[in-house]
Amino acid sequence: MTFPRAMDSFDSNDMAIPELKLIQNVGGDCAKAAGAKPGDLFISLTDEIIDGKTGLDAIIADIKKTRTYWGRTEIEDAPPECASMDATSMISIDGQDCNACEKRCDTPGLIDSSERRGLCLVNYILLLINLADNMPLMVRAGGISTKPVRELITQLRLNKELKGEIHKAKIHLTGVPKQSAAGDAFAFHFRATGMIADDVQAEELKLLSGQILGVNLLPIGQEPSTAEHPPVPPTEPIQQEPISLQATTEEVPPQPSAASIPAQPSATPAKAPAEEIDLLF
Repeated sequence: MTFPRAMDSFDSNDMAIPELKLIQNVGGDCAKAAGAKPGDLFISLTDEIIDGKTGLDAIIADIKKTRTYWGRTEIEDAPPECASMDATSMISIDGQDCNACEKRCDTPGLIDSSERRGLCLVNYILLLINLADNMPLMVRAGGISTKPVRELITQLRLNKELKGEIHKAKIHLTGVPKQSAAGDAFAFHFRATGMIADDVQAEELKLLSGQILGVNLLPIGQEPSTAEHPPVPPTEPIQQEPISLQATTEEVPPQPSAASIPAQPSATPAKAPAEEIDLLF
């Protein structure tokens, strides 16, 4: 006999995806109190610490483009002055038209770092599924991590063998050190290492991906410091390794061609409240 539970009627609107943070030299006090070091990855829900050099394997459920305008250069425990949870809509969370905003910036790499913090910049939110335990994770990537995200999008969109089924691409996520205008920092690095070869696992990941697509990703959190999250420097970007999505059940080294994916048979409207996050500005 089964008994009805109230939570059985809950949907994605009632979920809060755990955040995967990349710890910087400044800030991240809760993670550091748990033993995390700069460059480590930290999962907020479980207090799990993952060596940033080792990283983790995941699949991408979705990538959302957002905007954030803090409206100040000093660091305060307060929400941004304006933001948009969907940068493509060109509408802010309070209903303003982003097209008419003089603070909107679409080319941060062409602007001096001293000016960028006074502008509204594009960020990305990635929804992942950790292949170690099928736990959904959220990554907020901005600043020096936006270019690696755009390169990841290119890898996923231009591989014909995927046919839009990005949940079949195994992605290795790490944290890498970077020199920036504000000093030493760490950026996310994404590398496609293969395809999910097991049809049963691929279908399970597809279903899991669908379950988290409608999750409300608000709130936008507390503004990070410039030292912890430096602005995008006009320096040489992180070099992504060529992608090879060769079907395999084990991680394979990168191959020369980013477009070749040999198929193999399968084995079987208000301001958001403040909250501490790790954005990379």
